[in-house]
Amino acid sequence: MNTVTALEAYMKVYEDRGYFNGSLLVARDKEILLAKAMGYANVEHGVPHTTKTKFRIGSITKGFTAMAILLLCQKGALRLDDPVNRHLEGLSCDDAVTIHHLLTHTAGVPDFTSFPDYWSAAMRVPWTLDGLIQSFSGLPLEFAPGTRYRYSNSGYLLLTAVIEQASGSSYANFLRDNIWAPLGMLDTGCEENRAVVKGLASGYTVWEEIVHTEYIDMTIPRGAYGMYSTVEDLWKWDQALYTEELVSGEWLSKMFAPYEFGYGYGWAIHQQGRKKIASHFGDINGFQSDMYRSLDDRLTVIVLSNLNLTPVMKMTRDLAGIAAGDKVPPLSRIRGVLPNTPEAIARSVGTYAAGGDENMKVEITAEPHGVFVTHPKMYGVPYKFPLRLVEQTDDGITWVTDFVNETFQVTRHGLTFTDEYGKVRTFLAR
Repeated sequence: MNTVTALEAYMKVYEDRGYFNGSLLVARDKEILLAKAMGYANVEHGVPHTTKTKFRIGSITKGFTAMAILLLCQKGALRLDDPVNRHLEGLSCDDAVTIHHLLTHTAGVPDFTSFPDYWSAAMRVPWTLDGLIQSFSGLPLEFAPGTRYRYSNSGYLLLTAVIEQASGSSYANFLRDNIWAPLGMLDTGCEENRAVVKGLASGYTVWEEIVHTEYIDMTIPRGAYGMYSTVEDLWKWDQALYTEELVSGEWLSKMFAPYEFGYGYGWAIHQQGRKKIASHFGDINGFQSDMYRSLDDRLTVIVLSNLNLTPVMKMTRDLAGIAAGDKVPPLSRIRGVLPNTPEAIARSVGTYAAGGDENMKVEITAEPHGVFVTHPKMYGVPYKFPLRLVEQTDDGITWVTDFVNETFQVTRHGLTFTDEYGKVRTFLAR
């Protein structure tokens, strides 16, 4: 089986089981091996995805913010060791916090997205950049700059303001004029206020069925997680990062250096065997994305989804492994769905808990319209999925979910849960 056929075969199972809603691209050097779209950009109107569908890309934005900083450094408008206070007024942090610290998440600036009112209130209303920065700029640092790593969207909002101050331009206009337009990334941008973005996918989540995600006002994310793009445009970005089209090799090397805690400038950097990997995950209401780049063999995988449960990081790494010639097990093919039986339901319904963790529990319920499982996933947020019976024996009952590749096996001892990444957990009946 050749590489392209193997990539197609891997994705065919996702397609057959309805486990991928989005677009993806796999490329080696200057050759696209696979570019594919599945599912719907807009479910209610039945608009299918294409490889030109625009997605909110979440924190993949940080790589572009870092490049904007490097461009300004190359022009002499900034220095990486500049104290942030030199460029922004009214910050409570002292001169110990530098641009380098913000880029590498080592500044200790509290992350505003972790504040208690972020999900319930703050993300739903419009903000000015100054107003958002004021909401966290007066708080004490969480640690001395440079001594620890803690991912902070607040740091990249400060970098957004630094870019605007140093360039005399808005963040979006600076990136458009200096990155997107020069690279021909015509389907990439930042959402501004109430502007209509043609071709932008709608974001979804799941509660029994596909539903709209929680609303976020797009005045908030900016240079932290506020861009949209396509798989085709992100491949143009990938290709440019092997050249000096934007900045010199000296500045580019700083972006992909693995600093003290394994984060470069806008990219997570690590070694996989002898290969250097630069990657970034993106997550914003209703969307998940991942961009994986094996720098030594110029292998790139980009996966963008508008369903916020898609295991994008598993997909990028599996597809990269297949493209590299590794043996990657495909998703298991189910033999078929069985009709629900009273015995299977009676043996399965109940609440199951992980030992000592009250927040990690699984509840299986029988309702007039089906059998469902409710359990927490990323950030502890609960989701509710339909269950489909696939096996019933004296030893156990096995169910699979719609929308995401999860398996629940109920036995007399409790429940064994296998998540979409293949992680297995055991729960006891309560």
